[in-house]
Amino acid sequence: MADHSAPTRNLPALTGLRGVASVWVVFYHTLKHVPVVASGYAGVDIFFVLSGFVLSHVYLRDSTLGNAKGYATFLGARLARIYPLHLFSLLFLLGVLLVLPHFAQRYPDPVARFSSGAFFASLLLIQNWAHWRINCWNTPAWSLSAEWLAYLCFPFLLVMLRKLRASIAVTLALAFFALSSAIGLLFLSGDHMLSGTTGRNGLVRMAGEFVAGCFIYLAYLRGWRMPQIVGLTLLVVLLAIGMAGNKTPLSFALVLAAVPVVLMAAQEGNLFSKFLGTKPIIFLGEISFSIYMMHWIVIQIFNWLSDHGMEWNWFLLKTVTLLTVLGLSIGTYQFIELPARKWGRYLARVPRPTPVEAATG
Repeated sequence: MADHSAPTRNLPALTGLRGVASVWVVFYHTLKHVPVVASGYAGVDIFFVLSGFVLSHVYLRDSTLGNAKGYATFLGARLARIYPLHLFSLLFLLGVLLVLPHFAQRYPDPVARFSSGAFFASLLLIQNWAHWRINCWNTPAWSLSAEWLAYLCFPFLLVMLRKLRASIAVTLALAFFALSSAIGLLFLSGDHMLSGTTGRNGLVRMAGEFVAGCFIYLAYLRGWRMPQIVGLTLLVVLLAIGMAGNKTPLSFALVLAAVPVVLMAAQEGNLFSKFLGTKPIIFLGEISFSIYMMHWIVIQIFNWLSDHGMEWNWFLLKTVTLLTVLGLSIGTYQFIELPARKWGRYLARVPRPTPVEAATG
């Protein structure tokens, strides 16, 4: 087992990967009829695997996480990372509902979706824990609610990860078992394709992928590396299978594809990680959480404008929508995310995190 006291090394391509995944999700919600983009919902699966991998990378060596104070500090740091923007997006959407007439009517069952109970559940980040709340208010926040549960459980999982002395092969087998178990449970519960798997099944989806990300990091820490040609070939094959079977059980191949995606990004020197480490992609990764949290609201606003007399041709509508998402995301990153994180670190008295934390969310 590698020395847990060794300093945590920054893996910048993981930040870039988060940026690519967030853009894939945005394109899915704007251009979903384009074949490659039609599988963009799998960007969320990359988020979950990536979060398990990165949190293990950052905290496996942190001996303070094993006590109550460390647990509270960890949760405070994670809340500072995710909650201010979540709260802003929630209040922003509330303002949109108050300003734009009949905006809520664009959604199925608007009374339940935008009820005060659903708002309160969203405030507590538990809306995805109850099946009837899954798509309430800001739809993409379902995955944030699922991931909040992962944060609550991670320090306990970390105890097991630190004690695990299994070989690389066994560690990889555990990662595969976590993913295959999640896929099997989803299939048995009636979700025969990956798209639309939220609510309680979304928690299963998150749990399998998050835990797999933790095990993959252990294998990575112990020296497991995937040759470039093998990793890229496996990635292309799994993506091709998942995309070809987008509305079938074959779409679960996209879950398995998240493994070589994350691992190839973490391995320095290959073409994939070099691309993800370029400045424009890193920048997208830095603002990826803002992109993810704000894009759905912007898309719905422009759709509302189109429904109420503003004439757009298709190309102009999509271009202006995407540019607005980008501009708003840059603004919320600069004026909400960064100050909130600084404030949260001050309150929790935690050290300044390494840049790799930009890859978590």
